[in-house]
Amino acid sequence: MNIWLKRILIGAVVLMLAIAGAAIAFVATFNPDVYVLHLQNIIQQKYNRTLEVNVPVKVSLLPEVALSAKDVSLSQEGSAQVMLSMDTIKLAI
Repeated sequence: MNIWLKRILIGAVVLMLAIAGAAIAFVATFNPDVYVLHLQNIIQQKYNRTLEVNVPVKVSLLPEVALSAKDVSLSQEGSAQVMLSMDTIKLAI
């Protein structure tokens, strides 16, 4: 086998392992619950609504990049009365 073909194949395998390692490290260290409070504050300030999210929010990379949460509700504008309620929500790319 040609030496350059071997080098290209070894480089491709090393690159794939590095990408897989980075994805595993991302899922292991990323905490989406930190952003729930920030999102709740933005919705309260910008839209005068209350967002309630039952933490923990879960992250998945396979088969798609997704965030999922349970028991999510959104209040009416300027009121505590619930306008929208979902048992489960999943946001995926």
